[in-house]
Amino acid sequence: MRTRRHVVFLHGFLEEPDMWDPVLGYLSKRELQLHFPKLPGHGLRPLPGEYTMDAWVSDVLSQLPFEEGENAFFIGHSMGGYLLSRLAALHPAMVRGLCLFHSRGGQDSEEKKANRLRAIEAAKENQALYVRGMISSLFADAHRERLHDAIEAQIRMAKALPLETIKASQTVMHGRPDNIQSLRDRHYPLYYFLGEKDQAVKQEDVQEELQSLPGHTAYIAHDCGHMAHLENPKEAGAFIQRILRADG
Repeated sequence: MRTRRHVVFLHGFLEEPDMWDPVLGYLSKRELQLHFPKLPGHGLRPLPGEYTMDAWVSDVLSQLPFEEGENAFFIGHSMGGYLLSRLAALHPAMVRGLCLFHSRGGQDSEEKKANRLRAIEAAKENQALYVRGMISSLFADAHRERLHDAIEAQIRMAKALPLETIKASQTVMHGRPDNIQSLRDRHYPLYYFLGEKDQAVKQEDVQEELQSLPGHTAYIAHDCGHMAHLENPKEAGAFIQRILRADG
């Protein structure tokens, strides 16, 4: 009997593992064993003692029921992708494939780092206002009216998170190391799913990274922002299905 392949889906900042639900219906899951770990500080998951990417990688790995020598196909959205690119650098033997979904392997620009520090101050001053503005900006204009209820649900969930989770997450993203060299040296397939209208992970900011990585596959979703799993779940699900079939 063929062993079921491990596939790990990691959600992004201010999201929950069930963010993937809209795309799962497009997958053939018979030969897949799916895992949905939580980012530290999200849901009931406590924050680690250190606000570093390596400490958070360890926390995510502690949630996975892998036996020694097993590997997985990893798919991470936004901050989840940042964390998984670091996981791949630290534990390359565990990776049979990596998909950066509205994400990237490189570190923040100096401008982005400064924006993260400003975001922490904005959240401390008025968390509700910060959350509403940040989450609304993740969706392309074409989808905001249609997805009003989903956006409001996302905002309500994010408002309920502890302020320390926001501070910790932004601190970890701000200080994350660059993982481009490990992606150049990889032995596994590498995929990018990007949004044409994504203002959080802009195409122009990822182009230099893509040009430095031979053999990757990049897909750009037309008229999508940072949230293709909600903006166009069929397109996102079809892409994930294709890359998992290629892995089979």
